[in-house]
Amino acid sequence: MLPSPHWLGIEHLGIAVLDLDAAELRYTALVGEGLHHVAYAVADLQAELDRLDAAGVALIHRHPKPGADGKIIAFLHPKATGGSLIELCQSIEDA
Repeated sequence: MLPSPHWLGIEHLGIAVLDLDAAELRYTALVGEGLHHVAYAVADLQAELDRLDAAGVALIHRHPKPGADGKIIAFLHPKATGGSLIELCQSIEDA
């Protein structure tokens, strides 16, 4: 397992997968089959994060991060959601 890149100031690390079938088998062996995470679109991501934080919901991100497909994103901590990874997203056009 690679060490966390955060000490280098890197927030996101991309890894090229050379053998997708082998990677899928390894992932499934580690975490089992099923859903990785669920994403919900929100109208105002920062306001929603502030509301959830004030309500005591554990957050992975307190502020939006750049995401894929022209969105900003943030994740709720699985310990606050019964073990499920929840992503909140907002279109940058709506920001």
